[in-house]
Amino acid sequence: MLIGRQDLLQNEPAPFAVTEMPADKKRDLGADKKLIVADIKDTGVPREWFKIELANGNLFNVKNIHKGTSVSIRNQASIPSGQTRQFENEIQIELSGNLEIRITTSRQEDSTDDEHSTNDELRTLATVPFAPNEEQPIAQIATIRQFSAPEAKDIANMLRLALQVVQKATGSNAFFQAAAVAAAQIVELDRVVVLLRKDTHLPSTETKHRSTVIDGWSIAAEHLRPGIRVESLGTISRTILHRVISTGITAIHDPGNSNSSMNPTGIDYAQSLMQVCCATASPILDRDRKVIGVLYGDRSTDALALPKNRISDIEATLVEVLASSVAAGIARQAEESLRNTLAEFFSPKVVKLLADNPELMEGQDAEVSVLFCDIRGFSSVTEKLGPQKAIEWINDVMSELSQCVIDRDGVLVDYVGDELLAMWGAPGAQPDHAKRAIETARAMMTAIDSLRERWGDVLPQRFGAGVGVNTGPARVGNVGSRQKFKYGALGNTVNFGSRLQSATKQFGVDCIVSGESLKSLKPLSDCRRLASISVVGIDQPIEVFELKNNPTDDWRQLAANYEQALADFESKRFGEAVRRIGELLQSHPQDKPCKKLLARAVAELDDPTENFSPVWNLTQK
Repeated sequence: MLIGRQDLLQNEPAPFAVTEMPADKKRDLGADKKLIVADIKDTGVPREWFKIELANGNLFNVKNIHKGTSVSIRNQASIPSGQTRQFENEIQIELSGNLEIRITTSRQEDSTDDEHSTNDELRTLATVPFAPNEEQPIAQIATIRQFSAPEAKDIANMLRLALQVVQKATGSNAFFQAAAVAAAQIVELDRVVVLLRKDTHLPSTETKHRSTVIDGWSIAAEHLRPGIRVESLGTISRTILHRVISTGITAIHDPGNSNSSMNPTGIDYAQSLMQVCCATASPILDRDRKVIGVLYGDRSTDALALPKNRISDIEATLVEVLASSVAAGIARQAEESLRNTLAEFFSPKVVKLLADNPELMEGQDAEVSVLFCDIRGFSSVTEKLGPQKAIEWINDVMSELSQCVIDRDGVLVDYVGDELLAMWGAPGAQPDHAKRAIETARAMMTAIDSLRERWGDVLPQRFGAGVGVNTGPARVGNVGSRQKFKYGALGNTVNFGSRLQSATKQFGVDCIVSGESLKSLKPLSDCRRLASISVVGIDQPIEVFELKNNPTDDWRQLAANYEQALADFESKRFGEAVRRIGELLQSHPQDKPCKKLLARAVAELDDPTENFSPVWNLTQK
């Protein structure tokens, strides 16, 4: 059978009719009939989309014959154009908007556990369960005043039980047990079990059971009616679980609703249903509507007396609501766990952005700015202070430097000994990421000055920091492991940023910023161009600049004269470079960049290099 949109050129009827295919279409498409699932105006549905063909047993094929539109299967991967996939028993295909079709074989046999059943007594609800943070249109409902006082009281008590599940969804996994108890009491079930996929991550304290029961599923909570005989319950029905998992819809095993009876005479029941009077199971969904768990409840054959031998649609719907509450609890825990983890690395503004858009955490290529900050004099300070006071000092220093990052919405990527790594430009877009990184470097240098004063009584010697800032492309995402999350970046941009921090020692300055970081900014009066450098492991040279904290007019004049001397040196005017630098050193004898430039210029005057290059090769990491 072909599935597609109405085609008026073929005089096809309105949805949802089945029509005979013209002879030429039968020959070309290999389909005798067509199911019309949308009218001519719904262009989101192709006229000739996919075919359904029966195979052996409970198997059937879905073949996507359209060139541009995939076939979306609930809880499973989509079928791309031109591909065919085989299914068993039942699936749901999402068409457009809220429209879906369910495909099922008329000869269903659940063979997942060598169970064989006609399944005449197994049905599913027509409603679609809620996924976390999902909104569905709901028709107008009756008000509480339309019920009698006893009915209204019973409804209120049911709501209170359901509310307990939601209230316990924070900080622990008690909501699993609350859901099992509520379902048992509201629907009068003998047994209720919360099943979770074995790989479902629970952020808070692990559940009590978590033992494997069925093919990778574990029990998160279980409640038995007082006095129920355990041996009367039998095993959890794989037949029902398979239906819920394959369809994503609440399933009901209700022989009282069919023309058969619970007496097995003449009926080939699945072994797992032999001791079950009736049962229901609802899916626990994640945000992507994938089944991550099942809320399962049943009544044993000890309870055959009417009216308990049937589960009505409204009872099954109440179980479905509780399953949705469990799903919301899991999603809420996951979100809170994510927020707590992210709070270690991101500012509150970025944490909110990521909580609302978790897809931003996935690996991606982005232009970022990175900052490395290393504490100078760390070893001598810790030796002087002793272990306890040293820990207090480094915590104070790292806290102040980290706050500089957070205040400018940066990512605290890592602490390595006495070094801090931060990043801007990801996970959320920050067009001014280079500016934020440079502003953070300034704030850090100011913070170091304040920390020196704060610790001046016990540390009269000066301690400082070296800061390196670089900008460029990188691969960003979780660069940690499954055991420990660490959001950061990989690539030469990061490696070069680390080398710039190290280069501050060789140039004798507090902060070095790459030309790539300054490229998008206006000329800054607190920067001087130091050189073009290449570093260990990275051949491509890059221009670097000193970023001076609180520069004076005298320093600005020094910077201008130094840059002129650097231009003389790079143009092979070595004598002029020596003259300028010599004059500068008379008034600034401690300026290390001047000393280094003078040494290079004198060396070229004394022994000219045959293939002169103005690039400085830094051999230290």
